[in-house]
Amino acid sequence: MAHSMAFLHPDEHTRPCIFDVNLAAVDPEREGWMRVSLRYVHLPDDQTYSPIRLSLSSALTHHPAHRAVVKGIPSYHFKKYELIPEWIRERIAVLNMAQLDMWVRGIGKRWCDTHSTGYGNKRYYTLEWNCEEKVPT
Repeated sequence: MAHSMAFLHPDEHTRPCIFDVNLAAVDPEREGWMRVSLRYVHLPDDQTYSPIRLSLSSALTHHPAHRAVVKGIPSYHFKKYELIPEWIRERIAVLNMAQLDMWVRGIGKRWCDTHSTGYGNKRYYTLEWNCEEKVPT
């Protein structure tokens, strides 16, 4: 299912969500074809289960490569890093300065990935959006 790129441009009214970024989604040995996908964060007042929602703690403890692929999750592939929205690239730059597997509150997490070649530990990222005061940690 093709999705509009609109989800890649959240604002202050966007409900809390996480963006999983895989900088080698198609082939870790080649440049290009990076994927950014979105899942909404499960809020305390959510009464029903949805496969497109998860808790913030789950998003930050379970590696994005192990998340189930679910139909309906907005995602988009980019052939060049420069085409990824600037706010995502800025958060990736911050996370690249942090220790591996360390959560930077309000920004996200860079995942340790011992299996990827070529990209080392700069392949998987989970970025949070609008979670600061709305989601318990």
